Order: sequence, then C-alpha cells, then structure tokens
Amino acid sequence: MALFGTRHTDLHTLSDEELLSRIDTRNAHDRAFHTLVDRYKEKLYRLLIRMLQVHEDADDALQTTFIRLWEKHAQFKAESSLYTWLYRVASNEALMLLRKRKKLPMDDADELPADVQGPEPQLNGEKATRLLLASLDILPPRQRAVFCLRYFEEIPYQEIAAMLEVSEGALKASYHHAVKKITAFVQQHSH
Repeated sequence: MALFGTRHTDLHTLSDEELLSRIDTRNAHDRAFHTLVDRYKEKLYRLLIRMLQVHEDADDALQTTFIRLWEKHAQFKAESSLYTWLYRVASNEALMLLRKRKKLPMDDADELPADVQGPEPQLNGEKATRLLLASLDILPPRQRAVFCLRYFEEIPYQEIAAMLEVSEGALKASYHHAVKKITAFVQQHSH
C-alpha cells in the first residue's frame, strides 16, 4: 500500500545483501527478513526433511536456522553466498539433532519402518525410494549431510566443502562411503 504517492520497493527483486542491510531487528514484522525466509524456506526444508526424515525435527531445525539469521545477520560476511551460509547453519542444526537422536535408545523394531520390513518379490520405484530414505538412518550424521547435499540437492562438491568446512577430498571420500553403505543396505533389504 502506498501512502501519499510513495512507492514501496518490491523486496523480492533485491539481492540477499540488500535485504540483509535492510533488516531491522526492532521490528518483528520486518519485510526484508520475511522476504529472505520466503526465498529460502522451501530449499532448506527439502534438505532438512531428507536429513532428519521427521517433519517436526525438520521444522524445528528450519526455525532455528532463521532465528540464527535474525540474530546474526549483521555478522554475515559475504565470503560465501547467503544461500551457502544458510545451508551450513541448517546442516549443522540437523547434525545436532541427529547426534541427539543417536543417544536415545532404539528398539530393534524401530530400525526399519514397518513398510520396509519383510520380503517383497520386486523392487518398484516407491519401495526403492522408501529403502533409500530408510538407509539414511544407518549413516553417521556427517555422511548423511554430505549424501543429502550432493545426491538430493545436487550441490557441487566445492560448495558443500565450504558449507561443512571440510576439504573436497574428505568430502568425496565421505560421499563414496555413504553410497557404498546405502547400496549394501538397499541390496540387503530388497529381497
């Protein structure tokens, strides 16, 4: 709504840096901040749900990621893109939740979802997807993050290395080990 003939800038056309410079933390309804949330929430949620596989956990991690953006946006240095920084924060949040989960006792029946247990004569696309998602649970948190970022999000190794602050060589090795574990899991449970 324009008052007295003034035009509001369409915030969706501004760059991330321009939006960051306009965030006013004194205003809970800050339009620049909400524009950034709208810009990245779906991409980040896709990553988080693949890593965590539980909507509530993915939603919590997403919310925490945007809280970090709200609190620390002034400290953001454009050494990487905002997108890369947000993925790093979201991945770290997911890794923390996965580590917490590992500390909780798990019944043997919980190791595989009920719809994956038991033999099925043919591996169809839906079952293959369920097996792939179930196999993510066997991966250590860091390998799961690497696999999800590379396989599902198709982010280049160089960007993932920057996000997770590891060397490309270590990242490629981690991805390779994750693929081997997932392949073995799918083969074992597809009979």
